[in-house]
Amino acid sequence: MNAHVKQVPVLEWRRGRAGWHRGFTLLEMLVAITILSIISLILASILGYTSGIWQQGESTNQNRQRARIVLDRIGQELRAAALPLNRTNSTSLEFVINPSSIGSNYLNHDAIFWQAPIATDTSQGDLAEVGYFVRYVNNQPNLCRFFVNPTANNYIENNPTSWLSASILDSVAPATQASQYQGLFLENVLGLWIQAFNQDGTAFVGDSRVTGTLPAWVDLSLVLIDSEHAKRLTAPIPSASYSTASAFVSSLPNAVSSGVSVVTMRVCLTNDTNWVLP
Repeated sequence: MNAHVKQVPVLEWRRGRAGWHRGFTLLEMLVAITILSIISLILASILGYTSGIWQQGESTNQNRQRARIVLDRIGQELRAAALPLNRTNSTSLEFVINPSSIGSNYLNHDAIFWQAPIATDTSQGDLAEVGYFVRYVNNQPNLCRFFVNPTANNYIENNPTSWLSASILDSVAPATQASQYQGLFLENVLGLWIQAFNQDGTAFVGDSRVTGTLPAWVDLSLVLIDSEHAKRLTAPIPSASYSTASAFVSSLPNAVSSGVSVVTMRVCLTNDTNWVLP
């Protein structure tokens, strides 16, 4: 009876019409690995690019936030600006933009100084000397704050002929490590641009002793660079020939321009709103 039993063939695991496989061949494995590697590289590249964009955006936002805080502080002090003690005395305290007595090293692009009743030591009055300028220290551009109390030896009453000079700035705001960064207000600021206007919209002459008045408003622009791009600076970047912050930024090399941002603020020094805007 067993001789009449039909033999059923055993199903073999080999390539055939039914599509059965014993396993991948070496060639198939190499192709799969190659494709997987290419996909991994593409994904890694996309991830790296996205991460870079995110970090750059985050850095820009942080720079803008820091600049806004700084400009708000400057604005508060500017609104307290006072007229010269003696409008006819050339050595009197003044509201002045880009004084010739400090030299070009401190004019990146502009520097501004004035007097305001914000002294921290009022034993000899409350009228302090205030100012802001950009200087390079070891190729790092810094926004520095000039501040002199009435009790200081280099205050104008104690030093009437040169209350504002390069040596005074070096003494008050050197912004060096050796001085424990005295006078340093904000790091990585490539330039400060200042435009002051009278109430009729004309440009302020730059010295309150000439007009006997203060400007109606002042436009301030800070050009900042993030810390990573600032490391690429090998020398100060000249800014004297650029009348606006935007023109200066457009001139920067690609190696640093992608890490640069501009923040602008208008500060009104008078409550009179009958201005002629430029």
